[in-house]
Amino acid sequence: MSVIVLAAGGTGGHLFPAQALAGVLARRGRFIVVMTDTRFANYATAFPGAQIQTVLSSPLNAVTGNESKFDGQPPGTRAVCLPDNSYNASTYFLQVFGRPDSSSSCECERSQDASLAQSLHLLNAKDIQEKISAEKGRAAQLAADKTHEDDVKITELYRRAFSREPRPEELETAKAHLAKYSAKSSDDKGNAVNGRRLAFEDMVWALLNTKEFLFNH
Repeated sequence: MSVIVLAAGGTGGHLFPAQALAGVLARRGRFIVVMTDTRFANYATAFPGAQIQTVLSSPLNAVTGNESKFDGQPPGTRAVCLPDNSYNASTYFLQVFGRPDSSSSCECERSQDASLAQSLHLLNAKDIQEKISAEKGRAAQLAADKTHEDDVKITELYRRAFSREPRPEELETAKAHLAKYSAKSSDDKGNAVNGRRLAFEDMVWALLNTKEFLFNH
């Protein structure tokens, strides 16, 4: 999906034309980013895609290697491209991360504040864990990849999560974690496990729960 960046001043004279253009582009499947100033807060509800809470699901999918599924929408549909607010009720992620119902024009519908529910959801929610441990997810793919060195795999995760390469100390910590669990073949109950896959799942989980990931996205 291509990304369209709209630059506009923070007043209605600039933002209302940008709103009209954004609507057309969104219906064509484009991902919209609005660059403006702090006055944008007075008109933010006019851009249902320009909000950190809704956008967060897309980078989360990019890191875990999964796609969100919305009823009646084609595979790969981003949360920012949903046509209306009816999906809020059926998708708990959108509820807990504050996607507005758009029932009024008041900016008070949108909350940018972090909450305990959001932290707990990223830490241990069932849908997040399922994305991380999916058979075709990012962790499983990296664990099964025999053609690339661990440095390359770890760097890929950091680029997807933070849009940067890991710092030397981060790379060493990740490699040490991989080395520690690579030889593990069973859990505490004696069940067979893939130690390298579990190590990559741990890395994905840890990156998703950093302040840097939430700040960036």
